[in-house]
Amino acid sequence: MSNTSSDSSQDLIVTERSYADNATPAANGIAIANLVRLSLLTDNLDYLDLAFQQWLRQHPVEVLHLAEPEMLFNCNTPEDLALS
Repeated sequence: MSNTSSDSSQDLIVTERSYADNATPAANGIAIANLVRLSLLTDNLDYLDLAFQQWLRQHPVEVLHLAEPEMLFNCNTPEDLALS
């Protein structure tokens, strides 16, 4: 079967890239892990920022529309707990 203009359709085949490793390690995941390691070795947070930005490109943040957003209150310190 040949690929001619009469064979073409409007469908687009997309292969999603993952940061997770399979049998063959994903290059994106290795690059992110290496940026994290480099940040830890050099104490340079710029590398960690780059790693996080790359991770975010693969996992976009979505806004949660909640009736009661207070239910997601994050307690980081004892003082935060006292505020709740």
